[in-house]
Amino acid sequence: MHAAGIIAEYNPFHNGHAYHIEETKRLTGCDCIIAVMNGSFSQRGEPMLLDKFTRAHMAVAGGCDIVVELPASFGPRPAEIFASGGVKLLDAMNCVECISFGCETENIGLLDKAVDLLTQEPADFRQIMAEGLGRGESFARARGNALIACLGADGRKLLEPNASLAIEYMRALRCIHSPIKPVVIGRTVPHNSGEIGIYSSASAVREAVYSRDLQAVKNAVPNRVYELLTENEGAVTEPGALDTAVLYALRRMDANDLRALPDVTEGLENRLLKASGRYGTRQDILMACKCKRYSYTRLSRILIHALLGNTQRSLDRLCEPSYIRVLSVKKGSEKYLAELVKHAKLPVITNPVGITGMPGLELDIRSADIRAVLSKKAGYRISGSDYANHLVFQP
Repeated sequence: MHAAGIIAEYNPFHNGHAYHIEETKRLTGCDCIIAVMNGSFSQRGEPMLLDKFTRAHMAVAGGCDIVVELPASFGPRPAEIFASGGVKLLDAMNCVECISFGCETENIGLLDKAVDLLTQEPADFRQIMAEGLGRGESFARARGNALIACLGADGRKLLEPNASLAIEYMRALRCIHSPIKPVVIGRTVPHNSGEIGIYSSASAVREAVYSRDLQAVKNAVPNRVYELLTENEGAVTEPGALDTAVLYALRRMDANDLRALPDVTEGLENRLLKASGRYGTRQDILMACKCKRYSYTRLSRILIHALLGNTQRSLDRLCEPSYIRVLSVKKGSEKYLAELVKHAKLPVITNPVGITGMPGLELDIRSADIRAVLSKKAGYRISGSDYANHLVFQP
């Protein structure tokens, strides 16, 4: 088979994602689209709008042939770890010829220059970064300013989230000497556009779901996706769903526990301890701890790690993918799954029943069960969805 890979969150799947898949097929001539989809908690440290199986079925309805899960050890993580996990998973499939990603710029030469700078770190780049960090800037901001200084005005295009991820995908490919080729497709709308229409950002679609503007949602997503969304409306997690869970997780931890969380450095544990006792919502805790060095997104991820029971040490032990977990396969594409099983360098898991002693998989399952607790309706809060969902989906 001629397979193209996509790393995505599909939170939720919308018309822009369908366009991306269509363009990928047109530009590459591939006969199979394999999506590596983030599971239960987003890269920005928030619960996914819907459970991973519903979103995987949406992706299949929207044009994917196979959807596999990005392990939870790579999901709510910084861009370089998120991207590295997805790229390593695609490479391990041993049948993916290219990786396609949306980006604010289609200038692959510019992206290549950025990869060169980040890989080689010339003296002027390091100096500009060091000056930014010395001023108290976050790592991401200091690095972005260094890219602008070294690449000129075009470097500003690389500060957008999808461009940052594109760079990290390409860095990861280079780092592991993967034969997979990058394919860049221009975004249809800005990532943070609040406007809702035929092509909308995922954040705009989520806001329409929260406000129950169903007509706007219907216009922004494929028909079958809309049906799946309305059928599973009770599984939706709303913005305040994390408040009680996060407060509980933080208040059962002391300073030493907080210090062990991923990305907690320089006394941040004391800020978190104080804020978790003083405030009653996740949002208030985040805003109280936010500063130049600690961005809202970084802090949001830390709270998810507290909720999931992750530590820096536990995630360090899960730094390489060790399996390929299939979430959904389009009916009629089972032959591609057979090819994946045949060629993959890692075990392919279609059902975790009977599998024990696999820490990464255990974290995936625990993450799904905890996300389920945050669902709007009680009937969707049961555990064990990893063992009960159907693999093959008829769009």
